[in-house]
Amino acid sequence: MGLVTLPNTINSGDTDNPSRDMANWTALRDEFNGNIENVNIKSSAAIQISKTTLTTFTDWTTWTPTYGAVGSMTLTGTSTGEQRYCQIGKIVFYVLTFSGTLGGVANNAVTFTLPVAPSYTASAYLIGSAKVTENSASKQGYIDFSTGSTVRVFRYDSANMTLGSSDFFVEGFYRV
Repeated sequence: MGLVTLPNTINSGDTDNPSRDMANWTALRDEFNGNIENVNIKSSAAIQISKTTLTTFTDWTTWTPTYGAVGSMTLTGTSTGEQRYCQIGKIVFYVLTFSGTLGGVANNAVTFTLPVAPSYTASAYLIGSAKVTENSASKQGYIDFSTGSTVRVFRYDSANMTLGSSDFFVEGFYRV
């Protein structure tokens, strides 16, 4: 089927109310021709795409996170492998790998600071996933907000972490 475009006007047969026929025709024509108006975007609008189509992700930037642990647990000897983030509009995507030694009294989370301050920081608001490796045993994990730009990394079961050598791979996104 070829392209069909409805004309802009119609010869109204309604002699009582030709403007009603024209209004109905205009609505039908606009819908048929693809000019449907959305609350936010009109399809005929000139939309300029800039960083919304990052295909190579060359705009990643590094940051220096601050690490910690909750309660009386400690995280020492931290070493950062990869730390990068990319902000597209009001969304920040991040990837972070780090390792360290957990000591003190075992607790259920380690912490790190985000690269850009988030707009929402309520606890239990999940912003990422994690792989937690404690003494060579890997477990899935999740990330939520603690306070301000600090987030917590938990094991999947929220149980206390095993003291000793640990590696963390975290990634996610959040709104700024």
